Amino acid sequence: MQKKGFTLIELLVVISIIALLTSIVLSSLNDARKKSRDTARIRAVNETRTALQIYYNDNGAYVTGSNLSGVLSPTYIPVINTELFYRGINPTNTMCLGTPASPCVTYNLGIPLETNNSILNTDKDSVTTGAGFYGTSTNCTVSGVSPDRCYDVAP
Repeated sequence: MQKKGFTLIELLVVISIIALLTSIVLSSLNDARKKSRDTARIRAVNETRTALQIYYNDNGAYVTGSNLSGVLSPTYIPVINTELFYRGINPTNTMCLGTPASPCVTYNLGIPLETNNSILNTDKDSVTTGAGFYGTSTNCTVSGVSPDRCYDVAP
């Protein structure tokens, strides 16, 4: 008598191969999602940098403190990414508070990335301890935390 169909072992091997291929595809998909989110973060930094420059041209100083939402949005930029870290810096290299004697003459702007993006090789890597900004850390605000995942820019 001739057997028709597959044995249990053959079916288990096929199911195992399908499960392995599925896990590889899902892993690649997660990496692509992380890179996509990082690209959006980098774009947000560059858009905010442009808005800061327009604000500076209009006001003669950069935004004070660390909150951009109420100042730049919606006049200079429609929406501010909530993951951004901003510090307005005064001439004494500390965070400016907006007093006329201490205007913001520069700034640190950064955002943490999820991946080790090649753009991290060309970013500013600012460290302004007086303002609590560490562009060489993982999260842009804590000194000594590595690896460098903070994409940061300055004017």
